[in-house]
Amino acid sequence: FDGSESTTSAYSNLPVTTENYEFTWIFGVNGYNNFSVDTIGSQYYPYGEELNNSTINYPYESNSDHQGGKNYTVYLIVTLDSIPNCSSTDSITHEVFYWKGLFVPNALTADINNEEASLFWPKGKSLIEYELEVFDIWGNLIWQGNDLDFSGSPTKESAWNGTINGNPAPQGTYVWKIYAKFSDGEIWLNKEGKNTGPIYLIR
Repeated sequence: FDGSESTTSAYSNLPVTTENYEFTWIFGVNGYNNFSVDTIGSQYYPYGEELNNSTINYPYESNSDHQGGKNYTVYLIVTLDSIPNCSSTDSITHEVFYWKGLFVPNALTADINNEEASLFWPKGKSLIEYELEVFDIWGNLIWQGNDLDFSGSPTKESAWNGTINGNPAPQGTYVWKIYAKFSDGEIWLNKEGKNTGPIYLIR
């Protein structure tokens, strides 16, 4: 967001700089009285002059409630340092589109002390339905997980840790099957158009 072209008035058009003015950015959904807001400026927590910026990069968190796009209103309040009551507010409304996807690993190393590598943990965003099943080579179901967090991502609790009924599973090939539905209604399939594949457990 760029407020660097701000001027003092319609008559003088003098540039507004951070040396003499405070720039406060308010990011909201339907205005800054909405509960879902974030305020960035040197006079607001976490405070600090480094937060007084006329231009700013702001990341919106992807979440499954807003898949397909949602309008956000952003406010910029410019205040004169020497006269705190002398300020002006402007705003823009823009649409944010959210990323969706699901990545499924093909191996896990259950005995090493590394959370990412020691779990069979598919990573994704913007899911509203999710069911992971893991089978042994004889077709027996040995793991099932379906937990998602607020952003529509599979949680650690839904990941397989390489055990069967609490006991270490033997090294070898297993089969996963996933049913996953994004919040825009699309059913997930991998690049091969499938929702199943092999997973190799290394010990």
